[in-house]
Amino acid sequence: MKKVLFISYYWPPAGGAPVQRILKFYQYLPEFGWEPYVLTTQDGDFPFVDESLSKLVRPETQITRSKGFSLHKIFSKLSPKSKKNFVPYGFTDNSKNSFMDNFSRLVKYNFIPDTRYPWRFGTVRKAVRIIKKEKIDLIFSSSPPQTNHIIARKAARRTGIPWVADFRDPWTDVFWVIDKNTKRWKWIHKIDKRIERKTIARMDEVITVGPSLVEMLQRKTSKQIHEINNGFDDAYFSSSDYKPNAKFRITYAGSISKEQDPKCFFDAMEKLMQKSDFAENTELSFLGNFPTYLHDLAKSSSFSEKISFSPYTHFEASLEFIAMSEMLLMMVPRTADNKCIITSKLFDYMGSRRPILAFGPVDGDASIVLNRTNAGKLFDYNDVDGAAAFIGEMFEKWKNGEQTGNNSDEINAFTRRNLTEQLSKVFEKAIKKNPIL
Repeated sequence: MKKVLFISYYWPPAGGAPVQRILKFYQYLPEFGWEPYVLTTQDGDFPFVDESLSKLVRPETQITRSKGFSLHKIFSKLSPKSKKNFVPYGFTDNSKNSFMDNFSRLVKYNFIPDTRYPWRFGTVRKAVRIIKKEKIDLIFSSSPPQTNHIIARKAARRTGIPWVADFRDPWTDVFWVIDKNTKRWKWIHKIDKRIERKTIARMDEVITVGPSLVEMLQRKTSKQIHEINNGFDDAYFSSSDYKPNAKFRITYAGSISKEQDPKCFFDAMEKLMQKSDFAENTELSFLGNFPTYLHDLAKSSSFSEKISFSPYTHFEASLEFIAMSEMLLMMVPRTADNKCIITSKLFDYMGSRRPILAFGPVDGDASIVLNRTNAGKLFDYNDVDGAAAFIGEMFEKWKNGEQTGNNSDEINAFTRRNLTEQLSKVFEKAIKKNPIL
């Protein structure tokens, strides 16, 4: 069996979306002839912690952890509120803050390639040691943080083994950098773009999660960019047998940032609540950690008593709740790069085969996936009537006992096992292109 070294800041007990792609590749790669070794951080700063994911790590797997001082921890001691500036999307909040809050945001924007960079010191040396001792055949790194790629680039150069890099998000084209009101300094951005070009040039194979990101990365290199989407683990849903609830339950699972505007959804619900039948038989559940403005929006609605909030729970428990819902809500962030955003939430929703109501760019990648799989419908953020009509249609089917689930075979293309098989083929291509002498 060939050996691959995973270089990833996110690893259990890290929870949330960032770790899922890496963990599922790890889980299924042995079926395709690859044994992963893992190099990750020690005592990392994670937006979410989910101890339950640790049980998916095989006892025999060699996990190496590397220390690195944390900018996040330093700022959180100086100003507890600054924590939000180091969580995805949260640092873009433009509300009034203290000097330290504003300073931490400025650091976030201008620390290159990202605020995880201090982890690089000492980690490269550990990567080289593992590669030589264990006779590793290939390096695999996934970003963000982009620091993972910096470490992988240096380790690949020092050992001569091939390297496959994965982009879950853009690097220098990420929305908070290209926004016209960005707080990033131009000279910093030029340096970061130079680092990006240098790093991509060293990669043997490059993969990313969707067609728009393929196009974006292809403009930066002549190398082929491979598209391997995010997906869902069908094992989680194999025992889920949907049974209609007493109420038509619409569920949102995850977190919400200020870029994910729920106003259109609430406006559509207000319109439907004028019908007594719908009002009496509908409930809305938010499962996760949510900002104050969402709670305020819920309280100000005419149907506030029908809305429930539950805290972030373990991944498997959230999937079970999703699978037992009548409709699932998703919102693509309203950002400059949102056409390329396909949140991992979409695929977990698809795995449940429950109908999905989404808001975002109608010509974006998420819309393409929904149309291909017939898993739901995506509406423009201003299309209140269209969203209300779709919700009403699903409500009537539920009330009449009709089938609302999705049995399309197209969904099977997005299982984690099938996607990992695609990754293994990219690994083999990298090995053939750059054989170890």
